[in-house]
Amino acid sequence: MLERIFKKTAEKIEYLKLINLSTADGFEILTHNLKAEQTASDKLAATVSSLASLSNVASNQLVGDNLVITNIETAKGQMLIVNTHYQAKPCVLCLLTGDKQNIGHARYYALKVAKHISEI
Repeated sequence: MLERIFKKTAEKIEYLKLINLSTADGFEILTHNLKAEQTASDKLAATVSSLASLSNVASNQLVGDNLVITNIETAKGQMLIVNTHYQAKPCVLCLLTGDKQNIGHARYYALKVAKHISEI
């Protein structure tokens, strides 16, 4: 089911490089690597969960509201990080895109995928 969601998402986001779902405490559940990125899945999972945790704290303490999405923008692309749940356990979804990706389009699908995953 999860793999099918990731494949469908890959069809919708033209410059998508990678989709990763990890537990909130940093363990990989599934990584769908489309562009053969040289990314160690276990390190990605640990990094993404740490970034999500920091973003959650910052949004709650500094802004006073729950985090919706974290976006890291570089010259080579975007990293979108979204909190979700998978099988009732807190998880973190990460999408990596290329530099030509429309951020609004990627954001829309990141939130949509996170919602679908939370319903499993």
